[in-house]
Amino acid sequence: MCGGDRIVKREESCGEKKSGKHVLEKWLLTHSEVLKDPWEDSEWEDTSPLDNYPVVLDPTFGQDNYCECIQNKRLGGDCSYVWANGDTYKGHMEDGVKSGYGLVTSPGNNIVGLSGDWREGMLDGKGRLVTQDTTVMEGWFRNSCLHGLARKIEIKKFRTFRQQVTWLGRYRSGVAYGRCWQWQEGGGYLTGIVDAEGEFSGDDIAFVYPDLETALVGIFAKGVMISGKPAELEAVDIIDDIAEPVFSISDSPAVRHCRSSRESVGQDPLVVDQYEARTVQVRSSQVEGGGEGLYAKRDIKKGEIVAFYNGIRLLR
Repeated sequence: MCGGDRIVKREESCGEKKSGKHVLEKWLLTHSEVLKDPWEDSEWEDTSPLDNYPVVLDPTFGQDNYCECIQNKRLGGDCSYVWANGDTYKGHMEDGVKSGYGLVTSPGNNIVGLSGDWREGMLDGKGRLVTQDTTVMEGWFRNSCLHGLARKIEIKKFRTFRQQVTWLGRYRSGVAYGRCWQWQEGGGYLTGIVDAEGEFSGDDIAFVYPDLETALVGIFAKGVMISGKPAELEAVDIIDDIAEPVFSISDSPAVRHCRSSRESVGQDPLVVDQYEARTVQVRSSQVEGGGEGLYAKRDIKKGEIVAFYNGIRLLR
């Protein structure tokens, strides 16, 4: 599919185009269900050609001389192999090469499991990579490298530990490619066309706040904002099942990322955060002697971010 015509989807209700927030919220929700693969159907397979130097994820690729394995067992129609470096393969074989469903492990490469269907010794089609830090990468593979739609799932601690989809996008020849979305600690998403190394670097990268309406759009380097202007989400198109946002950028002065330290809360402490400005306000407390307090300016859902606190950082 992705090697041919692009599929553009615009949601409408009662003849009216739905808001960008509504479309983005629905897309993120349906693609963040951990137990439901949004790209399982074969229609999402990427048929575009590989580059000359693809990034191969299978550490046993090219090691098909199973006579050198220190352990070689037959398990019914399947096989189990262990190489001297600790790498293993368990699964079906045909004529001495991986063929059919199989699982590769590689302690030296932090791979708990690389699984899927193998064709002529290479992982092709839907696959799943699990690393030792419990990170899961699900996506389409070609010749044992990620090639097509993919998503990353990580264990995050909120009130309890839970699985969180932290990355959505596409790979090309083993490297992140095109429009990608990355969930951020504390809420919100980074989105943009990633560079040749798969990084969020460029002059049209956006941080979308947790309300999925306000944003900062501008220059980023490896996910860190160098200079960004306040913006509003105007619309969202779904192109090849990836959300493509359209922003309205304000004429307000650009802001920048400035990490606080032990001595300073940042170089621009009085710059108003646009998300906080529409969410909360400081007013005199109604409690006698209470001084000032923080008040909500709009309805806030349970679990929604209220404000971002940037204080002095102390060493433990």
